[in-house]
Amino acid sequence: MSSGVKKGVIAAIIAVAALTGLILGANMGYRAKFGKFYSASENVFTIPDTGSGFIAQDVMTETYLQRHIVTGYMKNGSETPVYLIKPESGEVDRKVFIRLEDNSIYKGQAGGVAASNGLVYVADPDNMRLLVLDRTLLELTSDGKSVPCMGVVDLK
Repeated sequence: MSSGVKKGVIAAIIAVAALTGLILGANMGYRAKFGKFYSASENVFTIPDTGSGFIAQDVMTETYLQRHIVTGYMKNGSETPVYLIKPESGEVDRKVFIRLEDNSIYKGQAGGVAASNGLVYVADPDNMRLLVLDRTLLELTSDGKSVPCMGVVDLK
């Protein structure tokens, strides 16, 4: 091996070691900064289906339904689930899907979720809109079925 190649290999090893040190240092700094928060936090439930490609985006507690609502998207672009979680056990009560006004099932990034006055709003950041669900229909929708979107609030 020529001396130029040896120097290149040594430089690459040093660069990898330095990058690893930076990543570990940043992680330790993050833990030091937020360690008290995490040590005082409580694991209420496990985000469902993360091993199946579900990427959670938001969680809220809907007091009327007495359920946590988890929104997100599927990594592979398939139909987007909305999970209703039982707060007392942390178990999934139901996984439902949003049926759009054209009868297709929503396949986007269900971002933030909020509820007010009998309605549940799910953010669709890709299309700059809110999907509006009726809380009673959400409550009545069976596991694996779709809840109709009652309307859309355009945010453009």
